[in-house]
Amino acid sequence: MRISGEMLRCLAIAIAVGSTAFAQAPPNRCNQPTPEAVAYVELPVPFAAIPSSDGCWIFASVSRPNGIAVLEREGGRITQRRIIPTGGSGWGTGGSVWGMVLTHDGQMLLAVGEGRVVFVDVPRARSGDGDPVLGDLVYDRSAESVQVNVTADDRYAFVSDERRQRITVIDLARARSSRFSPASVVGSIPVGWSPVALRFSPDDRFLYATSQASLASSKWPNECESQGADPTRPSFFTPQGAIHVIDVERAKSDPVHAVIATVPAGCAPVRLAIAPKGDFVYVTARHSDLLLVFDTRKLTADPEHARVAAIPVGVRPVGVAVADGGRLIFVANGNDLRAPTDKQSVTVIDAARVLEGAAAVIGRVPAGAFPREVHVTADGRTVLLANSNSNTLQLIDVARRPWSMR
Repeated sequence: MRISGEMLRCLAIAIAVGSTAFAQAPPNRCNQPTPEAVAYVELPVPFAAIPSSDGCWIFASVSRPNGIAVLEREGGRITQRRIIPTGGSGWGTGGSVWGMVLTHDGQMLLAVGEGRVVFVDVPRARSGDGDPVLGDLVYDRSAESVQVNVTADDRYAFVSDERRQRITVIDLARARSSRFSPASVVGSIPVGWSPVALRFSPDDRFLYATSQASLASSKWPNECESQGADPTRPSFFTPQGAIHVIDVERAKSDPVHAVIATVPAGCAPVRLAIAPKGDFVYVTARHSDLLLVFDTRKLTADPEHARVAAIPVGVRPVGVAVADGGRLIFVANGNDLRAPTDKQSVTVIDAARVLEGAAAVIGRVPAGAFPREVHVTADGRTVLLANSNSNTLQLIDVARRPWSMR
């Protein structure tokens, strides 16, 4: 049967209407919005909060006591079910956990802190039946591990060791079979000072990481002034930080030689997000008060021109995430130099306009004290913000656009 042009046009319209209907489909009970466009849940010193893939659960790393808070979402309500203890009370007491990630099958959660990886059974964490902690892989207590991510096949984990100028690679199959022995550590990827962010490209080919300052061997000029909480201490200058491009396949067997590009990324780059298509990465330069935009193709092919935009945000930005199908970027302005209880803000950016610099900023949302990490539910509709110094998890309903230019 021959298909006429008119039939093709009708088919195209039907597909377009179907796609729009799917995009506008109502959320399930887990993902129903809170009654307020901006809502708060009390948590003890949260560092980060990550959602399950179905949006029904939120896991938050907390302190005092140290642990992982398990929260359930249903019908627009957030209910704390329990806190899984990880040892000690407060940072530096041996049980702190900070960055977290869920395996892609949703069955295990990895939480890192102080040179350790805590492995948590997710079904047990949700139900409360049995001990959810499967094991505690301790490989370097002084490393201060801050972020973790896993490959798409859930076979390898990468951990940024902030005090060790390295990213540790762990074989997860070996970790399980060895009851989480340090022998499951494959090796380390050498990077710059204070590495933090770890984000995979959509095809899992590259891992993008940040270091807050480059090593002396880079021979980059000392152009970034230190910013400490104590104003009486003298300032000093360091080189720019960096974004590192890591070959994931090479890192599994030869981590020492896995970095294939290192590009300047402003003063103290700390967190990183990736556009859904993988064409841009967004980096918060904490001491530059900027969100930097990099063309991922140029990071390796033309590094001198890889940085394509710089967007002024708030003071000392930290967390960054994309929402609404990649159309919006949320940046948490931490400004931890102010009084610990001073409230801050989240800058909202139109991703389609990032190349316009400051003109891409479309609004701000009031936040709590020291907003640190930003994550987004899988449907792109809810932003999760951990306000460390005001002891709250903040939820922002993207659909209601609760931001202004004030």
